[in-house]
Amino acid sequence: MKVVTGLVRLSYEHLVKPAADMDGVEKYSAALLIDKNDEKCVAQIENAIDTMLRDPEVLAKWGGKSAGVDRPVRDGDKERPDDAVYAGHYFINAKAGIDRKPKLYDRDRVEIVDPDEIYSGCYGQALLQLYPYNHKGHKGLAWGINAFRKIKDGQPLTGGTVSASDFDDDLIDADDADLI
Repeated sequence: MKVVTGLVRLSYEHLVKPAADMDGVEKYSAALLIDKNDEKCVAQIENAIDTMLRDPEVLAKWGGKSAGVDRPVRDGDKERPDDAVYAGHYFINAKAGIDRKPKLYDRDRVEIVDPDEIYSGCYGQALLQLYPYNHKGHKGLAWGINAFRKIKDGQPLTGGTVSASDFDDDLIDADDADLI
């Protein structure tokens, strides 16, 4: 089932370059932060989940029952209470296999070629695929990410900013200065 989100914020972004998961498998992925006040986006995602949970083909994968399956929406206030970025947000984790790199677009729907345009902290829309799984005794729904459309910049969520003025000449020993 295809779902297009409202405005979300990227966290743990690996859409430009894949990263290894806990099993060492390289995947494209990102956490998508959804403002709890975005009623339209939250309702759209919940409706997609509810629709999948009633689908006979999906239920067949789980032995005819949806009770106890993992729901793919998490509450940032409960699961990350010490992380201010996640406060007031739901979040979903979306992934794509190494052979399915997500398309990346700018606000005008032009494909992004500069990898620095996509980063943890920017805002946009995601084109997601909701799918059921039944793997090693775990049953649930998960999100695949097909594309991301960057709408606007945001404060980067990694490492802060760096500039030449961050360096301090007073910390260099006079003897070491001759080596520079």
